[in-house]
Amino acid sequence: MLDARARAQARCTTYRLLAELVTNGATPGHLATLEALDGWLLEPWSAAGASPDLDLLALTHHQLFALGVFPYAGVFLAPSACAGASADEVRSCWDRAGFRPRLDALTADHLGLELAFLSFVTGARAEALEDRRPELAVTLDEIAAEFLDTCVLSWLPAMVVAARDLLPPPSSETSLEGVALRFWVGVLEGALEVSAEHRGCCVGPRRGPELAPQAEILVAADTGLREIAAHLSTPACSGLFLSRADIARIGRRADVPRGFGARALELENLLRSAVELGAWAPVLRALSECVDARAEDLRALAVHTELSVSVRPWLQVLAGTREQVATLLESWDGSRASA
Repeated sequence: MLDARARAQARCTTYRLLAELVTNGATPGHLATLEALDGWLLEPWSAAGASPDLDLLALTHHQLFALGVFPYAGVFLAPSACAGASADEVRSCWDRAGFRPRLDALTADHLGLELAFLSFVTGARAEALEDRRPELAVTLDEIAAEFLDTCVLSWLPAMVVAARDLLPPPSSETSLEGVALRFWVGVLEGALEVSAEHRGCCVGPRRGPELAPQAEILVAADTGLREIAAHLSTPACSGLFLSRADIARIGRRADVPRGFGARALELENLLRSAVELGAWAPVLRALSECVDARAEDLRALAVHTELSVSVRPWLQVLAGTREQVATLLESWDGSRASA
């Protein structure tokens, strides 16, 4: 069994690998490292009887992290749903630990940079233990625990379940592009698993995320379709990240077009088309099914003790959204179609 220093060093190395994969994609060196780790994260390729394809990995890395589910804490936790909106909370922990990364195209609340910080702080803890400085090791452990609660586990479960919904159905024949996409979703799941296990080894009470206060905006009489779409497309308000693929899938279920633009605009266009084409009920039912599926996936994660506190607020918000969507479906009278 590894001692405390060796465990901290192992976490440092693992977090660094995950950070590099999320931030920049896969290289031959990364794949060799994964092979040396008994093929960790490479199961999709092994199951397909294929070798990892770097070109497909680059393509699907862009599809997932740039076009699919955005890897920023602020997108999930802030009412503005903007990258960088949670950067101050992240930098607060960075400053206390002395972490000074170079920020170019990414804001501090990018998942890759958060994992890089966890690599830094666990590596520093390993050095403190080696230098027989237990008080410093305890301080670093406390910083890591706070960071995991407020900056990583507060939103990573919601990102993981949203990313899973981008995968092809299990019953369909999976192309190699689908295999590559499964690899990246596995990287997110691996990051969640490692972070949850790490938090379980840290001292101190767990803290769940503080999401936006629940308001009955969906069913308020003066709420128009634009406000409904904005609310639903804000994870901290609705409890779910609706990707463009999610919106397209809802539209296909109801045979309704969504148009183009940002996610909120696509959803607004979808709702307007639903009203105009008499497909309001099918769209709302498809949306409700999406909420239910996301909640079920989160409940499965919450079975793990280390994640229950982090997941519970997301389930509460989703339950509120599910109730409001049901009310909206029952009470719709067409009065908001011009709003």
